[in-house]
Amino acid sequence: MNKLTAEQISTLTDVEQKSIHKLKERVSEIFHLQSLILFGSKARGDFEDSSDVDVLVLVEEEKDWHNQEKLSDITFEINMKYDTQLTCILENCRNWETEDEGIWLPLKDNISREGIVIEI
Repeated sequence: MNKLTAEQISTLTDVEQKSIHKLKERVSEIFHLQSLILFGSKARGDFEDSSDVDVLVLVEEEKDWHNQEKLSDITFEINMKYDTQLTCILENCRNWETEDEGIWLPLKDNISREGIVIEI
């Protein structure tokens, strides 16, 4: 996977870049953030004006309903503040590295193939 700063990803608008910086900041306040990975149409470059910004959020904490709710609240707050369409998926970094656990395998394959690691 390529590793770039949000500013280096030409498919992101200035507002989307700011929203990703805020995501990094807010997630780091609550979780032990390991990585943010952009995937989907913004990573592939085949996006439309109405496309969302798909981000995998890898953390040390377990992926449970409580932590997913925290990330959902953060994402909602950022989307409201910046009028963006961030769609975030939370995953435990150990589960991400394990083939048979965690994130749905077809999605993991897509993210591994097309994802762009956002430098944090």
